[in-house]
Amino acid sequence: MQIALLPDLSGDGKWNMAVDEAMLELLPDCNYAGIARLYSWSEPTVTLGRNQRRIPETWHGLELGVDIPVVTRPTGGRAVIHLGELTMSLVFRTTALGCGNGSRVKCLHRTLLQFSRGLLLNLGITAVAGNHKGPNDDQFDCFSLSTEADLVDCDTNDKAAGAALVIRGDCVLQQVSLRAIQVSPVLEWPNFSSAYGYLRNTCVRTLDDCNKTLETVLSNYFSVVQDSHLAHVVVASAHEHRLSQSLAS
Repeated sequence: MQIALLPDLSGDGKWNMAVDEAMLELLPDCNYAGIARLYSWSEPTVTLGRNQRRIPETWHGLELGVDIPVVTRPTGGRAVIHLGELTMSLVFRTTALGCGNGSRVKCLHRTLLQFSRGLLLNLGITAVAGNHKGPNDDQFDCFSLSTEADLVDCDTNDKAAGAALVIRGDCVLQQVSLRAIQVSPVLEWPNFSSAYGYLRNTCVRTLDDCNKTLETVLSNYFSVVQDSHLAHVVVASAHEHRLSQSLAS
């Protein structure tokens, strides 16, 4: 099976979400089992899960005197502060992942997280799935707990990556905030420090280096293709998403 690995299409929060939406929308018409991309953030940003309506109460002080963009992800999960960490989006046909009905969501998270785990391992961080067993309605911050959909650093027990997904038809999108990997140049925003927190074990890499590492990881499972035409189609579709959002607002 083939999957497409997109080049760096990083931007601001709205753009990043538009690109991920475009990937999910376009996959059914592609001849690929999946599409993958790595990206970072052009500015500090808060993303909310698609069912969230507000940021955590403890974060309200962050809005004083600064303009912090807040965008909604197509995936579920809790709020995330993005401060220059590496982020990965994976879109796959569920049939390509071997996940049927029953515990389908758990199977998809577990199967997709092996790629994040492999990426972290190749960058020097050994991680395993978290063990928080159920939702906690009092926790609006993604990185305040670690569930089976997340990855925890084996050496420090810090949460190294938080994941969320959405299923549409026969396709699934998983978005993963790989906080243990900071993309150079590292963004700094003092107002975020208290809510963002800092891991005891992080590495700084260029996005290009991370893309090469991800290609190596994915090559263990699939034939990886860098499709420039698909990248152009994704960008065009993302622009359409941004335009429709602007008109709707």
